[in-house]
Amino acid sequence: MKKLILVFLLLIPVFSLAQSKFSSGIIFGAQWLGKDIGEFFQGSIGYRLPNDLQINLGAASSFMKNKQTDNKYQINKYGLFFNYGLLDKPLKFEPVFGLSYIQFKNNNLVERKEMMGVDIGVRTIFVLGKGIKTGVNVTATYAYYLPGSMIYAATFFEYTF
Repeated sequence: MKKLILVFLLLIPVFSLAQSKFSSGIIFGAQWLGKDIGEFFQGSIGYRLPNDLQINLGAASSFMKNKQTDNKYQINKYGLFFNYGLLDKPLKFEPVFGLSYIQFKNNNLVERKEMMGVDIGVRTIFVLGKGIKTGVNVTATYAYYLPGSMIYAATFFEYTF
């Protein structure tokens, strides 16, 4: 009986990995922080579990500009994000939750140049073909030292291997 339980426990991860898929994606769009606006770019790699849960690692960069002072600065963000699919193909809806590490460069807007943030958002996905997806992503990042939330609206392309 103990051998049967051991074999069963060893086979669960094998079957879950056999049904899982890796993906990579790019995201580009606009980002707002207070009255500042800029271009947003992100690259990500993901791992989809069998029950429509996807885990993503992402690295993003934003080139921001304050229109009143003409101050230009850069925001780098590195994060771990979780997406959960709610609707089925060809249109899919995914809430997004994540944790991110944020770095500011050449900015006097915030008192701390490095901080942690919480990301909450939503993705709408259109399946274009086998393994190819596109859609719209709107996410807000909240951090204690930010003067408000950091929001980005972007288009993404994702390929599943």
